[in-house]
Formats: sequence, structure tokens, C-alpha cells
Amino acid sequence: MNNTLKVTPLQARRFALMRQLLGVDAQNPLEVVQRLVAIQAQYETTAPIAIWSRCSSVATQWMDAALYDTKVLVKTWSLRGAVHFMSSADLAMIVSSIGGKQLADYFHFMETRRGISGADLKAIHKGILKPLSSGPLSRSELQVVLPALERIAGTSWGLDIKGLAFTGDVVFANSTCFEDPLMNKISAQTKYMKPGAKFISFTRSLNR
Repeated sequence: MNNTLKVTPLQARRFALMRQLLGVDAQNPLEVVQRLVAIQAQYETTAPIAIWSRCSSVATQWMDAALYDTKVLVKTWSLRGAVHFMSSADLAMIVSSIGGKQLADYFHFMETRRGISGADLKAIHKGILKPLSSGPLSRSELQVVLPALERIAGTSWGLDIKGLAFTGDVVFANSTCFEDPLMNKISAQTKYMKPGAKFISFTRSLNR
């Protein structure tokens, strides 16, 4: 007896869309994030669209509230080494699952594409953590203390400090366009960082 299930190409495509929640209108945006594991967020405008296309009833400000008020979402480098939104409850699981591999991939990229050896990169990371032990710094302030960072191509994409995010030692915020209310909310959340972790912002400083 042949129990092989046969599907048409159209059925296969529809199944893939359903698995991505693109064939239904979900009711809970947080469940959408959890179901998808993470949502890419390299560009700030794309993540809300990804949520809305799966949950049309989501409120316009839901993502901001989920990040800074209820804290059910977190934004950091994760899958494929890119910035993603994910459920705060899933963060430890995701980082512990992929952090080691992402860190190894990051070191390999920096050595083969940027000519920075693993030993030199570890020294740079150690140099980053030392000035941050006295308080948060913007990237420009950090580059004054550690001029070697200016010579790393791709710092706007986080190539200078991304590795420290995979180990949980650094939180980075590309905050050039952030207004005061958002910076106030971010500053308030730093109390939840692990002991010894450092915060880097781009252009703007935290409220101390």
C-alpha cells in the first residue's frame, strides 16, 4: 500500500505561505513574532509591515510599546548575523542556540573580509569594554578613545561591536534619529542589562 502524499506545486506554495502566516489574519502580534522566531529589522520600517501583513488589526504603535513599555520584544543581532526583533521570552534560547556559531562566523568574516585576525579582534573588543566600564559612550566618543575602530570598514553596520552582542557584553543603539522620549525609554531599560554589560549609542548619549 502506497501512503505517499502527493501535492501539486500550487499546494506546496500555499502550504509555505500558511507556515509563514501569510494566508491567515492572526489576532496576536506577539504570537506572530514567536511563531516566526524572529523578524528582520535592519530597516526600521520593514518590521511593522511584516507584522501588519500577518495581523491586520495590530495597533500602529504596538512595536514601540512592545519594545519600550511592556518589553515583550527585544531587538538585537541574531539570525544570519543581522538585526532582528524577537520575543524577550525567547531571547536566551535564541542566543544560546546560535550565538556561538554567529560569533565564529563573525570572526571568520572579519579575518577574511577585513583582514583582522582573531587575536586582534579580541584585543579590540577588550579595548571597547574598558572605557565603557566608566559609563555609556556614543560610537564617536568610543572612537576617540580607541582610534583603531575608525579603520574598520562597515562600522555603520555594527562590524566593530557585533561580536560583543553575541556574547551579551554590549548593547548597541543606532540612535542618530531618536528623539528625546525614545532615548528616555531606552535609558530606563538599561537597568535590565546583565551585570558588566556595556551600552553603545550612535551620535546620541543615554540620559545619565
